Amino acid sequence: MQFARLVLREQDLRCGMTEQLASASNVFADWLQFAIDLLVGHQLQLNAAHNKVKHGLSVRARDDLKVSFVTTPPNADGTISVGALTGPDAVDIFDRPVIEVLAQAPKMDGHRQGLELTQLRVDVPAVLAEAYMIAWAHGAMFHVAATKHFECREDLPDYLHAPSHPGYPVGGPHPDHVSGKAFVGMRFPLTTPPGGGPGRRPAGLAFRDSFIAITFTGSAMRNIRVVADEAKEEK
Repeated sequence: MQFARLVLREQDLRCGMTEQLASASNVFADWLQFAIDLLVGHQLQLNAAHNKVKHGLSVRARDDLKVSFVTTPPNADGTISVGALTGPDAVDIFDRPVIEVLAQAPKMDGHRQGLELTQLRVDVPAVLAEAYMIAWAHGAMFHVAATKHFECREDLPDYLHAPSHPGYPVGGPHPDHVSGKAFVGMRFPLTTPPGGGPGRRPAGLAFRDSFIAITFTGSAMRNIRVVADEAKEEK
């Protein structure tokens, strides 16, 4: 109820909390928490990415990056069939535009860390929907705060008044309705901590509520491979 008073109109609460008002309050609360999670406590450099994009430093957008995890190994001649990349054993990691950010990793045990490369998957329709809902929650909070600020104040000019309330998103959408369990991005340590110190944060895959560390073993290989459609080749 305490949070509800921050986003719901006072006149609507005079008769008590209803099911519809509770639903709208819960939607606003979820989107406020979603906005907080974007800036703090995430395994990826989301806050740094925001600042880098805003200032145009150490950041680039890419629409040419396709990353998939496949269990089918390449053929002896180095080719990979299309079916290996689109079949049930393949998992798309990057199938949308990607934003790459270069930033210093957060401290570990008080020690400075080296640089990390963060790659963020950008699902444009989802991002627009998320921005819309965050703005809706902000508009509700701003209306309530402005109404309290102006109440009992006399001799105010006609043009100075609280903005209208944006309304109630009864039933949603909630953040999980927009992005669900969608993959967020990847991170890779690039340099060792300056002056030594503890080891780097591991590379890994990040989701909204979980992180899967990746350990690279053996020698790394970087080669050009040909993706061939076996069905077309047979024709």
